[in-house]
Amino acid sequence: MKYRYWLVLFLCVILLCAVLFGLFYNEAKKDAIRNLNDQQLLIARQTKKGIEEFFRFHTGMLVRNAAQGHMVIFDSEGRMSMQTLYKALSDTVVAVTRVDAAGRIVHTVPYNRRSIGQDISRQSHIREIMTTHKPVLSDVFTAVQGFRAVALHVPVFEGGVFRGSLGVLIRFESIARGYLEDIRIGGDGYAWLVTKEGIELYCPVPGHIGRSVFENCKDFPSIIAMAREMIKGRQGTTTYEYNMIRGKTVMTGVKHAVYLPINVVNTYWSIVVATPDGEVVGAVARFRTRLLIIFGILIVFGVPSSYFGARAWRILAEEKKRKEAEDSLRESEERYRTLFDTFGDALFVLSTDLTLIDVNPAAMRMFGIPDKEEFMKLKVTDGSPEYQPDGSPSVVKAMEMADVALRKGLHFFEWTHRRTDGTEFPTHVLLSRMTYRGKEVLQASVRDISAQRAAEKDRLEMEKKILHSQKLESLGVLAGGLAHEFNNILTVIQAGLEIAQMEVKNGLPVTTSYIDGALDASKKAADLTAKMLAYAGKSVISVKKKVDVNGVMQTGLALCATSAGDNVEMRFDGASDLPGINADANQIQQVVINLITNSLEAIGSNKGSIAVRTGVEDCDEERLKANAVEESQCVPGRFVFLEVTDTGCGIDEAARKLLFRALLHHEIPGQGSRPAGHTRDSPGSQWRHLPGQCPEQGNDGPGSVSSRGVRS
Repeated sequence: MKYRYWLVLFLCVILLCAVLFGLFYNEAKKDAIRNLNDQQLLIARQTKKGIEEFFRFHTGMLVRNAAQGHMVIFDSEGRMSMQTLYKALSDTVVAVTRVDAAGRIVHTVPYNRRSIGQDISRQSHIREIMTTHKPVLSDVFTAVQGFRAVALHVPVFEGGVFRGSLGVLIRFESIARGYLEDIRIGGDGYAWLVTKEGIELYCPVPGHIGRSVFENCKDFPSIIAMAREMIKGRQGTTTYEYNMIRGKTVMTGVKHAVYLPINVVNTYWSIVVATPDGEVVGAVARFRTRLLIIFGILIVFGVPSSYFGARAWRILAEEKKRKEAEDSLRESEERYRTLFDTFGDALFVLSTDLTLIDVNPAAMRMFGIPDKEEFMKLKVTDGSPEYQPDGSPSVVKAMEMADVALRKGLHFFEWTHRRTDGTEFPTHVLLSRMTYRGKEVLQASVRDISAQRAAEKDRLEMEKKILHSQKLESLGVLAGGLAHEFNNILTVIQAGLEIAQMEVKNGLPVTTSYIDGALDASKKAADLTAKMLAYAGKSVISVKKKVDVNGVMQTGLALCATSAGDNVEMRFDGASDLPGINADANQIQQVVINLITNSLEAIGSNKGSIAVRTGVEDCDEERLKANAVEESQCVPGRFVFLEVTDTGCGIDEAARKLLFRALLHHEIPGQGSRPAGHTRDSPGSQWRHLPGQCPEQGNDGPGSVSSRGVRS
């Protein structure tokens, strides 16, 4: 441990020396770079001033000549003026051109017959001056005379009316060389010039002049980044890499550059003054050499010592890390084993082919195998019946479940297992994919749900018993009401017959009114019996006759009222002008009883109300189609309807359709009846399903309305 501390101390000293020397050297280099950039910026500003003055002078010369009247009308004196202008600017100008308002060349000096009359309005600078009527400087372009140049044009006016332009052609190489060629900083520093569009006007590298900087320097991302700033007219300092000097390929180096825009007429160019990094470090080369010697000595002696020290340190660190990893793994395995052995559900660790790898004590208890070694000799499917409840072989289905778990990582399903004594029991199984001792395995968590299933069965049995007792209670209430009705009827019969018997014994004339009363009471008993059969759904089919729907509705409501509790209020609203219908009264009454019974069940023990209503309604074809549950052939016309409304729990769409299939309505003979829906074998009558309407009720709220129409 002692040697390690010395090694660390030695490395720290070396590092500190390196950092200090690096800081000193970097500060010296930064000062040299700042001085260099200040010098380059001064040169760039002087060049900028010269080029801007050059174009101000030429623009002024053109403006003065363009204002002459002879130049406007362009007579012989105008041509002489162009000749004079050309001679005055012959050191920099290669041609003078007069262009008319339509963009055609009128005259050139030197005279070029092939150029006269040519349309140059498509050139961007000509289009611009024709639009703006202001002086314009072109980009680099190929003139009609055949050489690459930049053109400077000023507008020619006559009384404020644009009459064309007067321009000069300048070889851009001569301009750049005149102001940039002599710029030298050290041995390899130079300047180059680009237009607003990135065309190189001047560059000492052969082949660059007249081409886009983005094409020339496409392999130098740092130059491209600087060029993007330049074409935006920005000023700044930067560094870029290069591997060519004046056409000669050299090793890749770094240059420090200063760039700024030059405003010329209506556009701007950008000048770059750049110097290699070698010129910068020349001033601090001696300091750098000494620094490198010192640093080299430290490396020669320090590296071996650092290497062996670091190697020893790394070995010790790796040994410590390995020990910590082993301890952590051991603790993790102990925690897993504790959880595995104490988990309440049966746990199995299985290979991907469902071979047993490990089981916990809960699994041994579940299947009744106390010996783990004996358990491990079994196959997974030995703990299952040959077939699962769905008929699938257990072996095949087990492999399918394992494939799903391996693919998804997790799979939950129900399974039927079998203990060693042959007892089968249902379980929930959760298969999980996991890594166990470096291998991909499956862990199965099995939970016996026999008690849960038994509890569910007991709950269902209890619900059936409660429902049965409720039905018995309802029948008891109904039987009590019927017994009271029969007792009243029998009292009348018994009293009338006893009085008649006394009169016969005493030799008195028999009073027929008592016998008639007993006979009427017996008829009422027969009607009540028929109503009871109708309520039970076992009425005998009788011949249809004119039926008073209001009377049937009132009777059904009164019959059902005996089994209704105090929590339900019943109301009847019958239409006074309701026509009779030709039907079986018992069947109509059965429909009413069913509707009212459904309403009572929907209300249950809650407080509510049931309203029964009848009436007459005119139904057109559109209304019949819109409300029909099934396809109907009933023709539009006048219908009698009966309606039962309650404030119960409501009816969903599916139950509503099934309920309506039991509600039948009769069409009156002689009113244009047509067969539709279900037809009964009675002369002159048809029964059909008609749509129920449930406004404001159904699934979205309490209450329901059942409405049926009969052709009137």
